[in-house]
Order: sequence, then structure tokens, then C-alpha cells
Amino acid sequence: TRFLEWFRWLSRPVAALLLGLALTAFFWAPALYDLQYTIAQEDYYLTRSDFRLRLLSFGDLFSLPVPLDGRADNPHVPFSLGVVVVVLAVLGVVYLLVASLHVLRSRSIEPRSQATSREILNLAFFLLALLGVSFMMLRPAAILWETLPFLAYAEFPWRLMGVANLSAAFLAGGSVRLWERRAELRQRPFRVADFVLAASILTLILGVAVYLYPTKPFLRWGTPTLGDYVRYEMYSQNVGTTGLAEYLPRWAEEIPTSSPLVGLLSGDKPIEKLNRSALPAGTQAILLGRSTINDRYRFSSESSLRAEFFTFFFPGWQAFLDGEPVPIHISAPLGLMAVDVPAGEHELMLHFGETPFRLAM
Repeated sequence: TRFLEWFRWLSRPVAALLLGLALTAFFWAPALYDLQYTIAQEDYYLTRSDFRLRLLSFGDLFSLPVPLDGRADNPHVPFSLGVVVVVLAVLGVVYLLVASLHVLRSRSIEPRSQATSREILNLAFFLLALLGVSFMMLRPAAILWETLPFLAYAEFPWRLMGVANLSAAFLAGGSVRLWERRAELRQRPFRVADFVLAASILTLILGVAVYLYPTKPFLRWGTPTLGDYVRYEMYSQNVGTTGLAEYLPRWAEEIPTSSPLVGLLSGDKPIEKLNRSALPAGTQAILLGRSTINDRYRFSSESSLRAEFFTFFFPGWQAFLDGEPVPIHISAPLGLMAVDVPAGEHELMLHFGETPFRLAM
């Protein structure tokens, strides 16, 4: 009977987790599969963004809030669980122990006792979650980050702070049940518990008020163009909105520092990905149409040529010459696409389509 109870208790969350993974597989499965085609590999992160530098000390988890430095663009905020939340969570653990002792002594099958048992299971789960993720943020957990797969991709161990805060919040809710339990034993109304709940909420707000005042307005940057955005990427090397440019294709041997598209993106001229400077003299290349996934050109040349495009190659790109598929060459060192075009008049189309795995998803 005890085994069946545990099985029923575990089966629902496990089934919900599996269902959620199945319903979202169309998103995460291709992303994980295509990761092999990028430079975002574990050794890349370890050499450029070492997680060891961001592991916390035990004292960091209990650091006090400090006023933000208004002079800084990105002011330091302590990675802390919050002193108030920790105190309330400790009271929630006290209730967990008291309720557990009560259930063990009573061995009752009354509905109230069964409800208390469910509370114990829930609070015990969040206590284990809090202890587990808190440990994973600390320096002694470095060996686990070095050993377990995929953890290096996270880069920042303190990203687990959100899970820790959520777990602590549920335990903090258990602190109110401690006072409700006290009122039940004395057969008194829950006035004290209501007061404690209101005081706890007020204390939580006051505990983080230092981060709310004084407010600092956002700086106005006018109306940046796509060219400004690309120019920023080239200058900062934050290609693809990431500080490490780790989502560049693995065929890119270096990060680009300039782009001829900046001028086109800044003005009203049509965007063209063809590198016309690399075409042989006398070649005519007419842009027939383009979109985010298509580029179509008509070439006319007395000699064969290799048409180079300012587009990174990535699995899914296909080339069609006069309607027939032709191979795509990857030019070094940036991993850009190029297609051989024979002499004469031909129509070339580049199209970004589905790979078999993406199509299956």
C-alpha cells in the first residue's frame, strides 16, 4: 500500500514532465541537434567563459542587500537568497519537522492527517531542491560542473538562483502553516497566523526595497537602424546577441570584424548578399528577388565564375542552378557560402530549407 501511494504521488509529475517534453520537442530537439554545427562546444566555453570564476561562496547566499551604484551601467547585485526569505524558509522547515513528528506519532488515516502528509511531501521536495541547487552554485560543486555533461553550457552557476528562490518561497509559505498549526492545537482562530502572513509579506517587500528606489530611467538611444546593430556586433564581437559569438557556424574560423552590409542596412538601398567585387570583369548579375531565406540571381558571363555571398553556411542552405541542385562551397576563414556558375546565362537560387531532422520534428 505504501509503495502504491508513492507510485501515485510520483506518476503524475513524471507524466506531466514527459508530456511537456514531448509537446515542446519541436523546439528543443532541433536546437540540441544543430548545436553540433556551431562553435558552442564545451571546450569553447571553458576556454572563454570559465564557470569556475562564477561559483559562489557560502556567505554569498546570505549576503545583505546593498544600494545599487547609480554610476555603473551594470551595477552589482549580490547573488543572495535573501535574509528574510531564508528566515521564513527555516521556519517552514521547523513546521516540516513538527508535522512529520505528528504524523509518525498519530498514524491516523483521517483526511486532515492525509492532507498533512501531502504537505510534508511537498515541503520535503522543495527542501531537497533548495539544498541541491544551492550546493550546485557553491565552489565545492566545481567537480560536478567539470564532470557532468552540458553543465558547462550554462556558464553562470548562479543562474540556478531562480530555482533556489522558488524552492525557498514554498518553504517560506510553510512558515505560516507553523502558526496555523499552533492555533489548531490551542483550538483558537487563525488571527495570529493571518497577522504573521501579512507581516511576512510586508517584510519581504521591505527587504528588497533598496533595489526599487531611487529609480533610474532608461537611456534614450534614438532610433538605431539595422546597420547600427551590425556595426555594434562587429565592434563588440557580440555576434548573434551573445558575448562569445558561440552560435557562429563551426566553419567560421574567426569572428568577422567588418561587413559590407552595414552601409546597406543603414540606408534605404535594397539588401544584397552577393559579393560583386569578387566577380570577373564583364560579368552581369541581376538580383531577381530576395527574402530572409531566399536569394535569386541571373548571371551572364563569358567565363565560369564562383559567386560568393555574405551569408554564413549552415545545414539547410541549398543551391539551385537553373532549377537543378548544385553543391555549396564554404569559403575560409569566415565560413561564407559560394557557388560555381559556368559560362553563359544562368539563374541561381539560394534557399534555406529544412534538414531531415528538422522536418521530422
